[in-house]
Amino acid sequence: MAVSKSNKKIVLISAVVLIGLLIFAWMRDDSAPISTNQAKELTNKGAVDKAIITSDTLYLQDTKTGQRWRMPAKLAESVMIDDLVVESSSSGSILTWVMIAIGALTFMSVLAYGFLKLRATRQASMPIKNISKEDENFSNEVVAISSDVTFADVAGIEDVKVELMEIIAFLKEPLKFARFGVRMPRGLLLVGPPGVGKTMIAKAVAGEAGVPFFYQSASSFVQIYVGMGAKRVRELFMEAKRNAPSIIFIDEIDAVGKMRGAAGRNDERDATLNQLLTEMDGFDSGQGVVVIAATNKIEVLDEALLRSGRFDRRVFVEMPNLQERQAIVAKYLEKIPNAIDPLEVAKMTIGFSGATLATLINEAALKALRDDKIMLHMGDIEAVKTNVIDGKRRIQLLNETEKNYQAHYQAARAFMAHQLGYGFEKIMLMHDDISVTRPLLASREALLAEMAFALAGIAAMGHFFEGHSSSGEHDLSYAKRIASDMVKRFGMGSDLVGTPEDEKSLLADALQHATQTVQSNQARIEAIAKALLTNETLSKKAFQESLDALL
Repeated sequence: MAVSKSNKKIVLISAVVLIGLLIFAWMRDDSAPISTNQAKELTNKGAVDKAIITSDTLYLQDTKTGQRWRMPAKLAESVMIDDLVVESSSSGSILTWVMIAIGALTFMSVLAYGFLKLRATRQASMPIKNISKEDENFSNEVVAISSDVTFADVAGIEDVKVELMEIIAFLKEPLKFARFGVRMPRGLLLVGPPGVGKTMIAKAVAGEAGVPFFYQSASSFVQIYVGMGAKRVRELFMEAKRNAPSIIFIDEIDAVGKMRGAAGRNDERDATLNQLLTEMDGFDSGQGVVVIAATNKIEVLDEALLRSGRFDRRVFVEMPNLQERQAIVAKYLEKIPNAIDPLEVAKMTIGFSGATLATLINEAALKALRDDKIMLHMGDIEAVKTNVIDGKRRIQLLNETEKNYQAHYQAARAFMAHQLGYGFEKIMLMHDDISVTRPLLASREALLAEMAFALAGIAAMGHFFEGHSSSGEHDLSYAKRIASDMVKRFGMGSDLVGTPEDEKSLLADALQHATQTVQSNQARIEAIAKALLTNETLSKKAFQESLDALL
């Protein structure tokens, strides 16, 4: 019968333990040491009847009881052993050394066995890689894709398309720009949440320009062996230059482009990032190679990646607004028999990305097929909507009352920012891009005004709805931080050493200022809120038009 590997291990370990125990028992000296006087006393009393003499030890033994005593052999002459049975053992020391040698060999064998098993375990846990073969495989993977995606296939990114038209024109006619002395950006960074279509946008740029498209995920550069990632980056850029004009698209660049020195970094990641920086410095924009990268974590990227000459143009891709969702839904419904109004779907999907809308339409179509329908109806969309939401990271959906709350909250913030001269390009129902510009040497009045801006939405909720909502969580925390800094860092409380009461007083003053602004500009804020409810997004121009309509 075959013996399993686990049984072999048990037998081997048991044998080693047994040998060790036998050696220990053999080498163990159970005799008790005695002095010359004690030895004389034992022999005089007849307590011993046998003597064993080795090269260095005299053993006295009582054969009846098995008890043994020992003393140095050189003192044997002083002990009367003539009446005893005397044995001479010159092999004692040799045997001792033999047993020590056997013990040492056994111990070393156990250590060697453990070391080999540990090494085998580690090797088994590591991926088996042939570096040169992997290099060859990666080289084969660096193949240009001929993109057949165009902007006509990508709905709902009108603002982004405008920013990308220059890149497309450059890729089509790089010499035209070179003759004019214009340097196009070497790198373009697409920034936005997951699912908004960053990869599709990059493919559309390549499709519109009709140039080769090299796609790589940044995580594919990160390898176990130091230098492998850098080599892959080198090969990617070499192939792109060989096929110029071309586009290199690096998805999820934060996987390799995080700040150096941050937690989780290692030599391989740093070497890969350094090589990427070197490659972007090493080619001229006139060569016709544009690097496009995508991330949803721009805040963790290394500053060297974002400096001029590398990713010096950034395009922010936002979640689609009402009109954009309508266009996206209409695009996905083109090839599906349906009786659906895309606008109705857009209205019920606030917070959905383009990818989530695609999933929604696909799931609804699958349901219609399961139900043997010949056409997709609104009921199918409504039936699968909850499942789509639960299958994603939970999306915050608003009912009509909550939309009204949020519209007034955002409208008050935007109006206060307008009053204070804070810059913004657009405001949205769910968020905004208002940029608060604090002076380098901020006065007490400037900080109070900044707090009033942070509390404007909360003031609007109190004025229009006589209550508050959870929308104010982040803004309230922001206002509290300003109040704390004013009191604890800047000495702007009632005394240089402020108290919590000073912070409360500053917050109360800022809220009063915000409330007075909301009350005296109620009609303007309501006009902005109404426009937000209709469009979900207002550009700076549309915002100003809402105000001008009241004049």
